[in-house]
Amino acid sequence: MSGAKHRTKGNRVEREIVELHLSIGVHAERIPLSGASRYQDNGADVDVYAFGVSECPLRSEVKARKGGGGFRLLDRWLGTNDVLFLRADRSDALAVLPWRVYAGLLKEIAKWRPERNVPPPGEIFAAPAAADEGGRDGNPKTATPNPAHPPRKAQKVLADGNEGRPPNRVAARKART
Repeated sequence: MSGAKHRTKGNRVEREIVELHLSIGVHAERIPLSGASRYQDNGADVDVYAFGVSECPLRSEVKARKGGGGFRLLDRWLGTNDVLFLRADRSDALAVLPWRVYAGLLKEIAKWRPERNVPPPGEIFAAPAAADEGGRDGNPKTATPNPAHPPRKAQKVLADGNEGRPPNRVAARKART
């Protein structure tokens, strides 16, 4: 399988995980570039807002395997139990949950979560009305929960038009010397 096929499969599985969360009423977002660029200092694949969109998300990693070789052993260890705890020497314990248990926990969290006057994600991420100038009217229901992206660093523009990057490896090698 080539690199593009791996990337396509990974993106598809990440989108499926986001859709599974949205189907149970929990907001989740796929991180741009699948965490490869450490977008907003986040190297995860999917952010899950289990405690509400106004709270810090659970950063999650998504893995998929064709044969599931390593997953089969975990599945066998889990058996019919609700949780599998794993702990290697001198490291933190891990908890492996089947989706049905994880979804049940998230639904229970939603019942006990204080509302804090935050509208559902559909209202937050909807296009702002022209009258309120993009949600800057001071109303918490129209405000965006995520902070603005940090400003991009200025890049030196080379004479040939490449923004701070040599056109190829040879030019890169010459630039280093």
